[in-house]
Amino acid sequence: MKLIKSAWLLLIVLVSGCASGPTVVSNSDPDVDFTTPKSFSFMQPLSTDRDGVRTLMSTQLMTATTRELEKRGWKKVMGNPDVLVNFLFETQEQIRSRNTTASMGMHRSGRYGMWGGTVSTPTVEQVTRGALSIDMIDPLRNQLIWEGTATDRVTDRIRNNQEAAVNNFVAEIFVEFPGDDVDIGD
Repeated sequence: MKLIKSAWLLLIVLVSGCASGPTVVSNSDPDVDFTTPKSFSFMQPLSTDRDGVRTLMSTQLMTATTRELEKRGWKKVMGNPDVLVNFLFETQEQIRSRNTTASMGMHRSGRYGMWGGTVSTPTVEQVTRGALSIDMIDPLRNQLIWEGTATDRVTDRIRNNQEAAVNNFVAEIFVEFPGDDVDIGD
């Protein structure tokens, strides 16, 4: 019995460890060479700022993005950057519903035979989906040259560990960065 409980516990750990991360998509201008490191700075104000105030999320996004770009040889500058970086974060509430059906039956000997029934229970769940986008803009042409977006469910765990979630999402987005054919390392 102890072996069976251990096997179930191991299965639960393995399945929960296989939970997928965010879904990431990116698009880039095919005429831009991203393999040559460039200079970057951040838009002022960022789209994630509020009413002229720098938000905690903006600061966390700037730190994580700087780290990812510097790994790739890019340099952060104060004036005349090759690229401006901006962030967008949007959430959407979704309502999901489904019916869970349970059947039961009972066999009784004699002339009553088998009898049973089915019970359907509706389940309604509110889910928040979030999308984080990192945009790179050519300031001379005022044109978007790369965008990476990660979408995932926004859970209480993510809300309560915002900085770790931001670091994870930004790292996942930059996996799709053009010109990343070599191992960056930490």
